[in-house]
Amino acid sequence: MNSVIFKNYIKNIYYKIFNKKLLKNHPNWKNLLSCIDFENKNSPSGKKILVATSTGGHRLALSSEILFGLSFKARGANVDFLLCDEALDACSECTYLNLSNSKDFIKYGALPNCSSCWNTGKYSLLNAGIKTLKYSEFLTSSDLKQINIIVSKTDYKEIKNFKINDISIGEHAYAGLLRYYAKGSLEFSKDEIAIFKKYFFSALKTYFISKNLFSSMKFDTVVLNHGIYVPQGIISEVAKSNGLKVVTWFTAYKDKSFLFSHDETYHKSLLKEPVNDWENLQLNNKEEKKLDDYISSRKLGTKDWVYFHNKNPKFDFQISNYNNLKDQEFVSLFTNVVWDAQLFFDQNIFENMLEWLYETIDYFIKIDKILVIRAHPAEISGTLPSKQKIYDEIKKKYGSLPKNIIFIAPEDPTSSYSIIEKSKFCIVYGSTIGTEIAAMGKNVLVGGEAWIKNKEISYDPRSKLEYFQLISKLILSSKMSIERYKRAKKYAYHFFFKRMIPVNLIETKKEKYQDFIIEKKNIKKIFPLEDYDKGIQTICDSVLYDKNFIYEE
Repeated sequence: MNSVIFKNYIKNIYYKIFNKKLLKNHPNWKNLLSCIDFENKNSPSGKKILVATSTGGHRLALSSEILFGLSFKARGANVDFLLCDEALDACSECTYLNLSNSKDFIKYGALPNCSSCWNTGKYSLLNAGIKTLKYSEFLTSSDLKQINIIVSKTDYKEIKNFKINDISIGEHAYAGLLRYYAKGSLEFSKDEIAIFKKYFFSALKTYFISKNLFSSMKFDTVVLNHGIYVPQGIISEVAKSNGLKVVTWFTAYKDKSFLFSHDETYHKSLLKEPVNDWENLQLNNKEEKKLDDYISSRKLGTKDWVYFHNKNPKFDFQISNYNNLKDQEFVSLFTNVVWDAQLFFDQNIFENMLEWLYETIDYFIKIDKILVIRAHPAEISGTLPSKQKIYDEIKKKYGSLPKNIIFIAPEDPTSSYSIIEKSKFCIVYGSTIGTEIAAMGKNVLVGGEAWIKNKEISYDPRSKLEYFQLISKLILSSKMSIERYKRAKKYAYHFFFKRMIPVNLIETKKEKYQDFIIEKKNIKKIFPLEDYDKGIQTICDSVLYDKNFIYEE
């Protein structure tokens, strides 16, 4: 027996005996649920919900979705979970950090990670008393034969745009490949092509598993995290093609809060949400202060559980500290992490973020105005540090930049907020900081798919020509109009306090933001009784009754 296969076999035996050690950092569901009773809660006529967690190794997703699943169950829903039982060769749990040897990944796929991932999910759900559906139960030998034929006949150059029945198999495989390498583009070496085919193979497996699952079992709604990559993105698309409602979610910035969307990944839905959800808000003085206080807290992350900025930021940004220039007016530009969520957005006017960055730099060189480029701190401080950094790409293209282009590295402790405050106006691509910039009273020009787009708050050009015309216009007169500022504040309040749904029954571990615990006395708050958790109620009402995911305080 091969050594990698043997090690995985031994691990499975070990986790069967010592699974308590595996679940050490997870909520103790068995203990928590010992004090509550679900009897007569599951109703034959209740909604049938599939929670397609898939990867048990995603600690936060697993614990959060068990909590959501139990809350649906507490309201009479019939809840099943879907987990990968070591069936995929590549998935969203595979990164260069945990599978650093490309040769082994090509040969063995995700196997070295599989035993801990599968067993974590399996035993957590067992302790929570929730039925688990396994990937392998919905994949036939005939499917595998067809998958192998497709893979063998598809050139790697054709994978990205590959679809079956309009399901974007290749797009999610490509996004997963970029995530594995933590890069926004690849040269497609022999190893990269081989790993791309691993993702393609797993994406196809996910397609057939999902198709077979939804043809053999009936569900009303599928709930899953993120809604992109392999496997979640493909499950989402197949579910929709079968007429099922789809709900995606992720952890929001604000402490103990979550952001949900109907129908598709939040990366896309937030660009389309109706403005009438928030534009008629009338913020009173208390709400204005609450918003201002929260945005101010973002400078240090004191009210967040997802925070990427330097923990000891400096707030004294001066142009004169860079390139020996005198302090003067400047425009700031904020990048996002180059590999993150590499999906097709039909409104984009640039091919990708790097094209946007290069063409913007070229324009500022041409007009000889100062541009301050702030690289996203998550390039180095994110859970998956980028292997393709903005500075390296700029250096490759330009060698050295002229004095009027100032680059602020991700590790630089200079606060992004001190840059914003002194900027004439700000340019973003897909960064969520655009919402904060506008609420701080600065004009925002969007070059990509930032969520502030399409709300009559930011400037959203429909062509490259209009983009550069707007830069020239905003340089001449960049003071934000009162109307835009009012809309920006309304949307920011809506985004941070209504779209981000707090779940107060959980307690976060400050040393590891992705962990949370639940006190035994609080678990009963998942039931819609007198002392219920309002955030859980909002989530359940929206999932079970197709309401908007808007939290009413």
